[in-house]
Amino acid sequence: MDVTMNIEQLNTFLKHTPMTKPVLLVGDSGLGKSAFVKNFAASIGYTFIDLRLGELEPTDITGTLVKVQLQDGTYITEYARPFWWPTTDKFVLFLDELNRCEQ
Repeated sequence: MDVTMNIEQLNTFLKHTPMTKPVLLVGDSGLGKSAFVKNFAASIGYTFIDLRLGELEPTDITGTLVKVQLQDGTYITEYARPFWWPTTDKFVLFLDELNRCEQ
């Protein structure tokens, strides 16, 4: 659905959208999408996590593989949490530059 909104309409829309629902914001570069979402997150008491996908490697998003020794002496491989992993349940994950990232 392609909808054009002003800032006030977008603010109202986001306040009535469940925080578990993804929202795609499309607009020209420098329009202020990141700043708006950062301010919106702060206004509802959420942590803002801004990932510039065009500047990240795949492992920056998924985490890197690490070898973990179990109590019985055997090893398994797990993904380590990436640097940006939230430390709270209340966060807004802003995936910026989606059009500039690797597939």
